[in-house]
Parts: sequence; structure tokens; C-alpha cells
Amino acid sequence: FPVKSASPDMSLEGAELLLNRYNINALPVMEEGKLLGIITRQTVEKGIYHGLKNHAVKDYMSTPVATVGPEATLAEIRERLVINKQRLLPVVQDDKVIGIISRTDLLHLLIDAGEELESQWSQPLRTKNIVSLMRERLPAKVLDILTRVGQVAEELGFQAYVVGGFVRDLFIKQENLDVDIVIEGDGIVFAKTFAAKQGARARVFQKFKTAVIIFPDGFKVDVATARTEYYDSPGALPVVEYSSIKMDLYRRDFTINTLAVKLNPQDFGTLLDFFGAHRDLKERRISVLHNLSFVEDPTRVFRAIRFEQRFRFRISKLTINLIHNAVKNNFFDRLSGVRLFQELKLILQEENPIPAIARLAELVLLKAIHPRLWFDEGTRAMLERVQAVLAWYDLSYIEENFERWLVYFLGLVEPLSPEELEELMARFRPSPKLAQAILQGKEMADLALMKLFRLATPSRSEIYQLLSPLGTEYLLYMMAKSRQETSRRQISLYFTHLKHLKPELKGRDLLMLGYKPGPQLREILHRLHIARLNEEVKTKGEELELLRRSFPLPPG
Repeated sequence: FPVKSASPDMSLEGAELLLNRYNINALPVMEEGKLLGIITRQTVEKGIYHGLKNHAVKDYMSTPVATVGPEATLAEIRERLVINKQRLLPVVQDDKVIGIISRTDLLHLLIDAGEELESQWSQPLRTKNIVSLMRERLPAKVLDILTRVGQVAEELGFQAYVVGGFVRDLFIKQENLDVDIVIEGDGIVFAKTFAAKQGARARVFQKFKTAVIIFPDGFKVDVATARTEYYDSPGALPVVEYSSIKMDLYRRDFTINTLAVKLNPQDFGTLLDFFGAHRDLKERRISVLHNLSFVEDPTRVFRAIRFEQRFRFRISKLTINLIHNAVKNNFFDRLSGVRLFQELKLILQEENPIPAIARLAELVLLKAIHPRLWFDEGTRAMLERVQAVLAWYDLSYIEENFERWLVYFLGLVEPLSPEELEELMARFRPSPKLAQAILQGKEMADLALMKLFRLATPSRSEIYQLLSPLGTEYLLYMMAKSRQETSRRQISLYFTHLKHLKPELKGRDLLMLGYKPGPQLREILHRLHIARLNEEVKTKGEELELLRRSFPLPPG
């Protein structure tokens, strides 16, 4: 019989008809006898559910595909199907597909061969104990908390796991003390019980079946009830239902975030790997869990890029193809601006966000944010100057809190006109306070930089008056934007000397000297401040001398 297959341009609806007609769960995707990929029933049905019935099979097929030759042994067939987690295995000869081996075929072969079916086959779960790794890499306090979590879960008849980025970072030697616990049972009951026993407090979120345990020293542990999620429409927020740990992990964004470690006493430290996460970590690869991942939640694309650049991993070929497909089908247009802004902020908060921004541009994602955002040599140079200015600021020991991500953001949107920036803010919908600060702050900074340049040799007090209305982020943006060394030196002078320079004489001193409250007092204080800034006076004595000369008190 000829191999039943789908053509790459066949619609998902057409593929569903074939799957139903032949009562099969996967189809090879072929063109002129050449194998291109595999499409599964799960992907087809989920795609149709999301309104993609007319989309082409090639947009959602799995690639690359493991194959065998006609002389393959049973052991080779089993290894390819299990390790690659494929539903079917094409048999290829001279670049042509001459047959298909399904999982069902393999099961029959194993039974006929009298082999015991491995539990790994029916549930491809990899386990190993990593207690020694945990002891080596975790602070004693955190290890103690995890031990107590397992003990309390056991007392309640629940199963407890530490999951996600915390486990991932154990393997790649990154410090991460964001502890995420998943409970098979009732996460809220667990959190309340644990907090009561440990002298901590629990903040619960009934709707999402989650809680945060807050210890007296401020350390936090996030607790969730094992759950699964489904999406009513692409880009919508997920609907939550109870589930098992495996289904809970399946809703995660990438395989590398699906590791879980058992915490109950009898299995403490047992690593669970349902989705080949450990292999992807070893091969430094970012892979989605299923082919409709970006249809369900397009923000995952931004997370893929963030993780790729932070860990120096690479996004898998299939995942890249799925990103291209999400861009082509404008899935980002359906995304709320609030979530888009949140993901962009997270990228800009990375230690060095420039490679991630370059990757966003390479994958045509900057234009999905705003058509006038791009990453050319000018943008790269601007962002590198932002990086250099931030490094200078850090080395200057200026102890002041500010939003680093905002300086990068201002550098990124520097080419936008005020109207375009307003458009972008309307889409992002930040708090009214932040939106106003960005729109007014950037406009004031651009104007101040122009004035600074035109003044040529401004006095120190003129520099102060021009720059003091601006926040730290906008001043650093000005330093990065300016090509004039003189302007940069003037902003630097403001930060290091002028910003906090005040006269030694205060209002109460003037009152004690006999000056009356009122407009003259403000005028005197202003004059003293100007004199200090311009180095006309440097000591309290010189300030008093200036007072006697310029503002003499009436006799008596």
C-alpha cells in the first residue's frame, strides 16, 4: 500500500479528514515522495479549535524527523521512536519514504518478540536522584525549607515538587532562589498548614489555587496546585483546571522549564523529566513542548529569546519555524499591549539586553511591536552607548535607585516621533503615571540636550537649572544620545557635583540673623544656591560675606 501522507500545503482541516478516514494519529508530510515533517492528530485538532482550520500543515508540522532504513533492527526502531518521542517512524530508502512504523506496530513487535514492555515506553519518564547536587549548590536554609515542604505534604497526604526555573538553574550553575512548589492535592490547604507550622504567613489567591508563603525574614516560596490550562482563543489568558504534575508541567513554555524534583521524604531529591528537558539542557537548546505553543501564547516567543541570550543557548530549528509562522500570521496583533510591554521590560531588565533586542529584530518581532522600531547600526550604537553610560554610572558610586530598563527603552525608541511614541504607549497601556513620565520625560530630555548644545559654554548654575527637572533615567539617556563630549561632561558634572550641592546657610539661619520671612528670603536662598553652584562662594563664611554685600540688614 502507498504511504498515507499529507502535502505541505494541505489545510489542517484536510489533514483531519485523512486522520479520521484512516483512523490514525499522525501523518508524514511529503512532497514528491520526499519527507518534510510529521503532523499529529493532537496538533491538528488543537489548531482547528483555535480557528486555524485553513492554515497549511507545513506551518505546524514537527521537524526534523527521525527515520530508519529498511534493514533497521528492532532495537534501532525502538530507540528512535522512544528518544525522539515520535508517533510514527518513516522507513526511508534512496530519499523516498517506502513505509511507516507506528508505535502500535512496535508494541506488537515487542509482544511477538516476547520482550517485557518497558515502563519508559508507555510513559517516557526519566528519573534520577539529585540530592547530592542539591546539597552542593543550594544554601542550607533553602534545602531545609524544601525538606520541611516534603514533610508537611506527606502529613497531609499530598505530593510536593519543586519545579521550573529553580530546578533548571541547578543544572546550569545559575543562582536562582525563586522557589516554586507544585502540590498534587490542595495548594492552598498546604500553604496555610505549612505557614502555621513554620511561623510564616500565607497569602492565598483562591481563583488560581495558588499562594505565597512569606517567612519572617522576607524569604518567599510560591505554591501552586497542580493544574492544567486551556486557551479559549489565541493570546487569551488561560483557563485553569485541577491536574497531575505531568499535566501541570505540560502547560509550561519550554522543555527546559519542565523539570520537577520530588520533595516527599521517601523520594526526596528524585528528578522527574517527562519531556526530555535534561537532554535539551545538555545540548543547550530551547524547544517548545508542542507545535501550537505560540498560537496559544505568543508572549512565549519573547521568553524564548530572553532565555536563549541569557543562557547562551540556541532556539531549536522547529521552534524558529514556529516563531516565523506566528509572525507571518500576525498572532502578536491579538496580544494585549500590557503583556507585550511586560515581556519587553523583562528583556530590557537583562544584564545585557542588546543581543536579545538584535534577535527580536532578526525574527521581525520589533516591527510587531511598532513598525518604526528597528535594529540598524544606529540603534546598536545607541544601545551600546546606553550600556557604557550605565557602567560609568555604576563605577561613579552614585547611590541612587533608578529603572535601568527605562534607559534602554528610551534608547530603543529614540528614533520615534512624539506622536509615534504616544501611539506605542497607547498600545502598551502602562500606568497613567509611567506613560506621562515617559512621554514628557523624553520630550524634555531631547529639548534640554538641544539647549545644552546651543549654550556652548553654560555656567554651572545654567547646567543645574536645565537638568534638575529631569529624572536620572532621562539624564543617562541624554548622555548616551549626545555625540558631543562637552555635553556629556556637563551632564556628568551635574551628577557628580551639582545635583546635591546646596548652600550651608538655611532658612532658619537667615531668620536668626534677622531676615524676615517672605519673598526676599526665597530670593536670598536662591542667590546663595547660584553662588555655590558657580563657585563664587565655597564656605559658610563666604556665604555670610555675600549676604552682607548683597542683602544688608537695616541698622538696628
